[in-house]
Amino acid sequence: MRISDELSNMDAIAQADLVRTKQVRAIELVEAAVERIDRLNPKLNAVIHKIYDQAREAAGTWDSEIDSGKGSLAGK
Repeated sequence: MRISDELSNMDAIAQADLVRTKQVRAIELVEAAVERIDRLNPKLNAVIHKIYDQAREAAGTWDSEIDSGKGSLAGK
């Protein structure tokens, strides 16, 4: 199993905990999701609007907030 699949198969609470405890960066979760979407979507045709840049920007913001100690993922 790929690491991206392992991350993608976790629920959002488990993923957020990994980011909050700095075991994984938010951008890593986004990239794992992007990789999985690109791999599976040709068969599933489930994702219509691929807003990868917006997701990457949000992840970068979360990572910066976590790194600075100013933010959390609560309510985001």
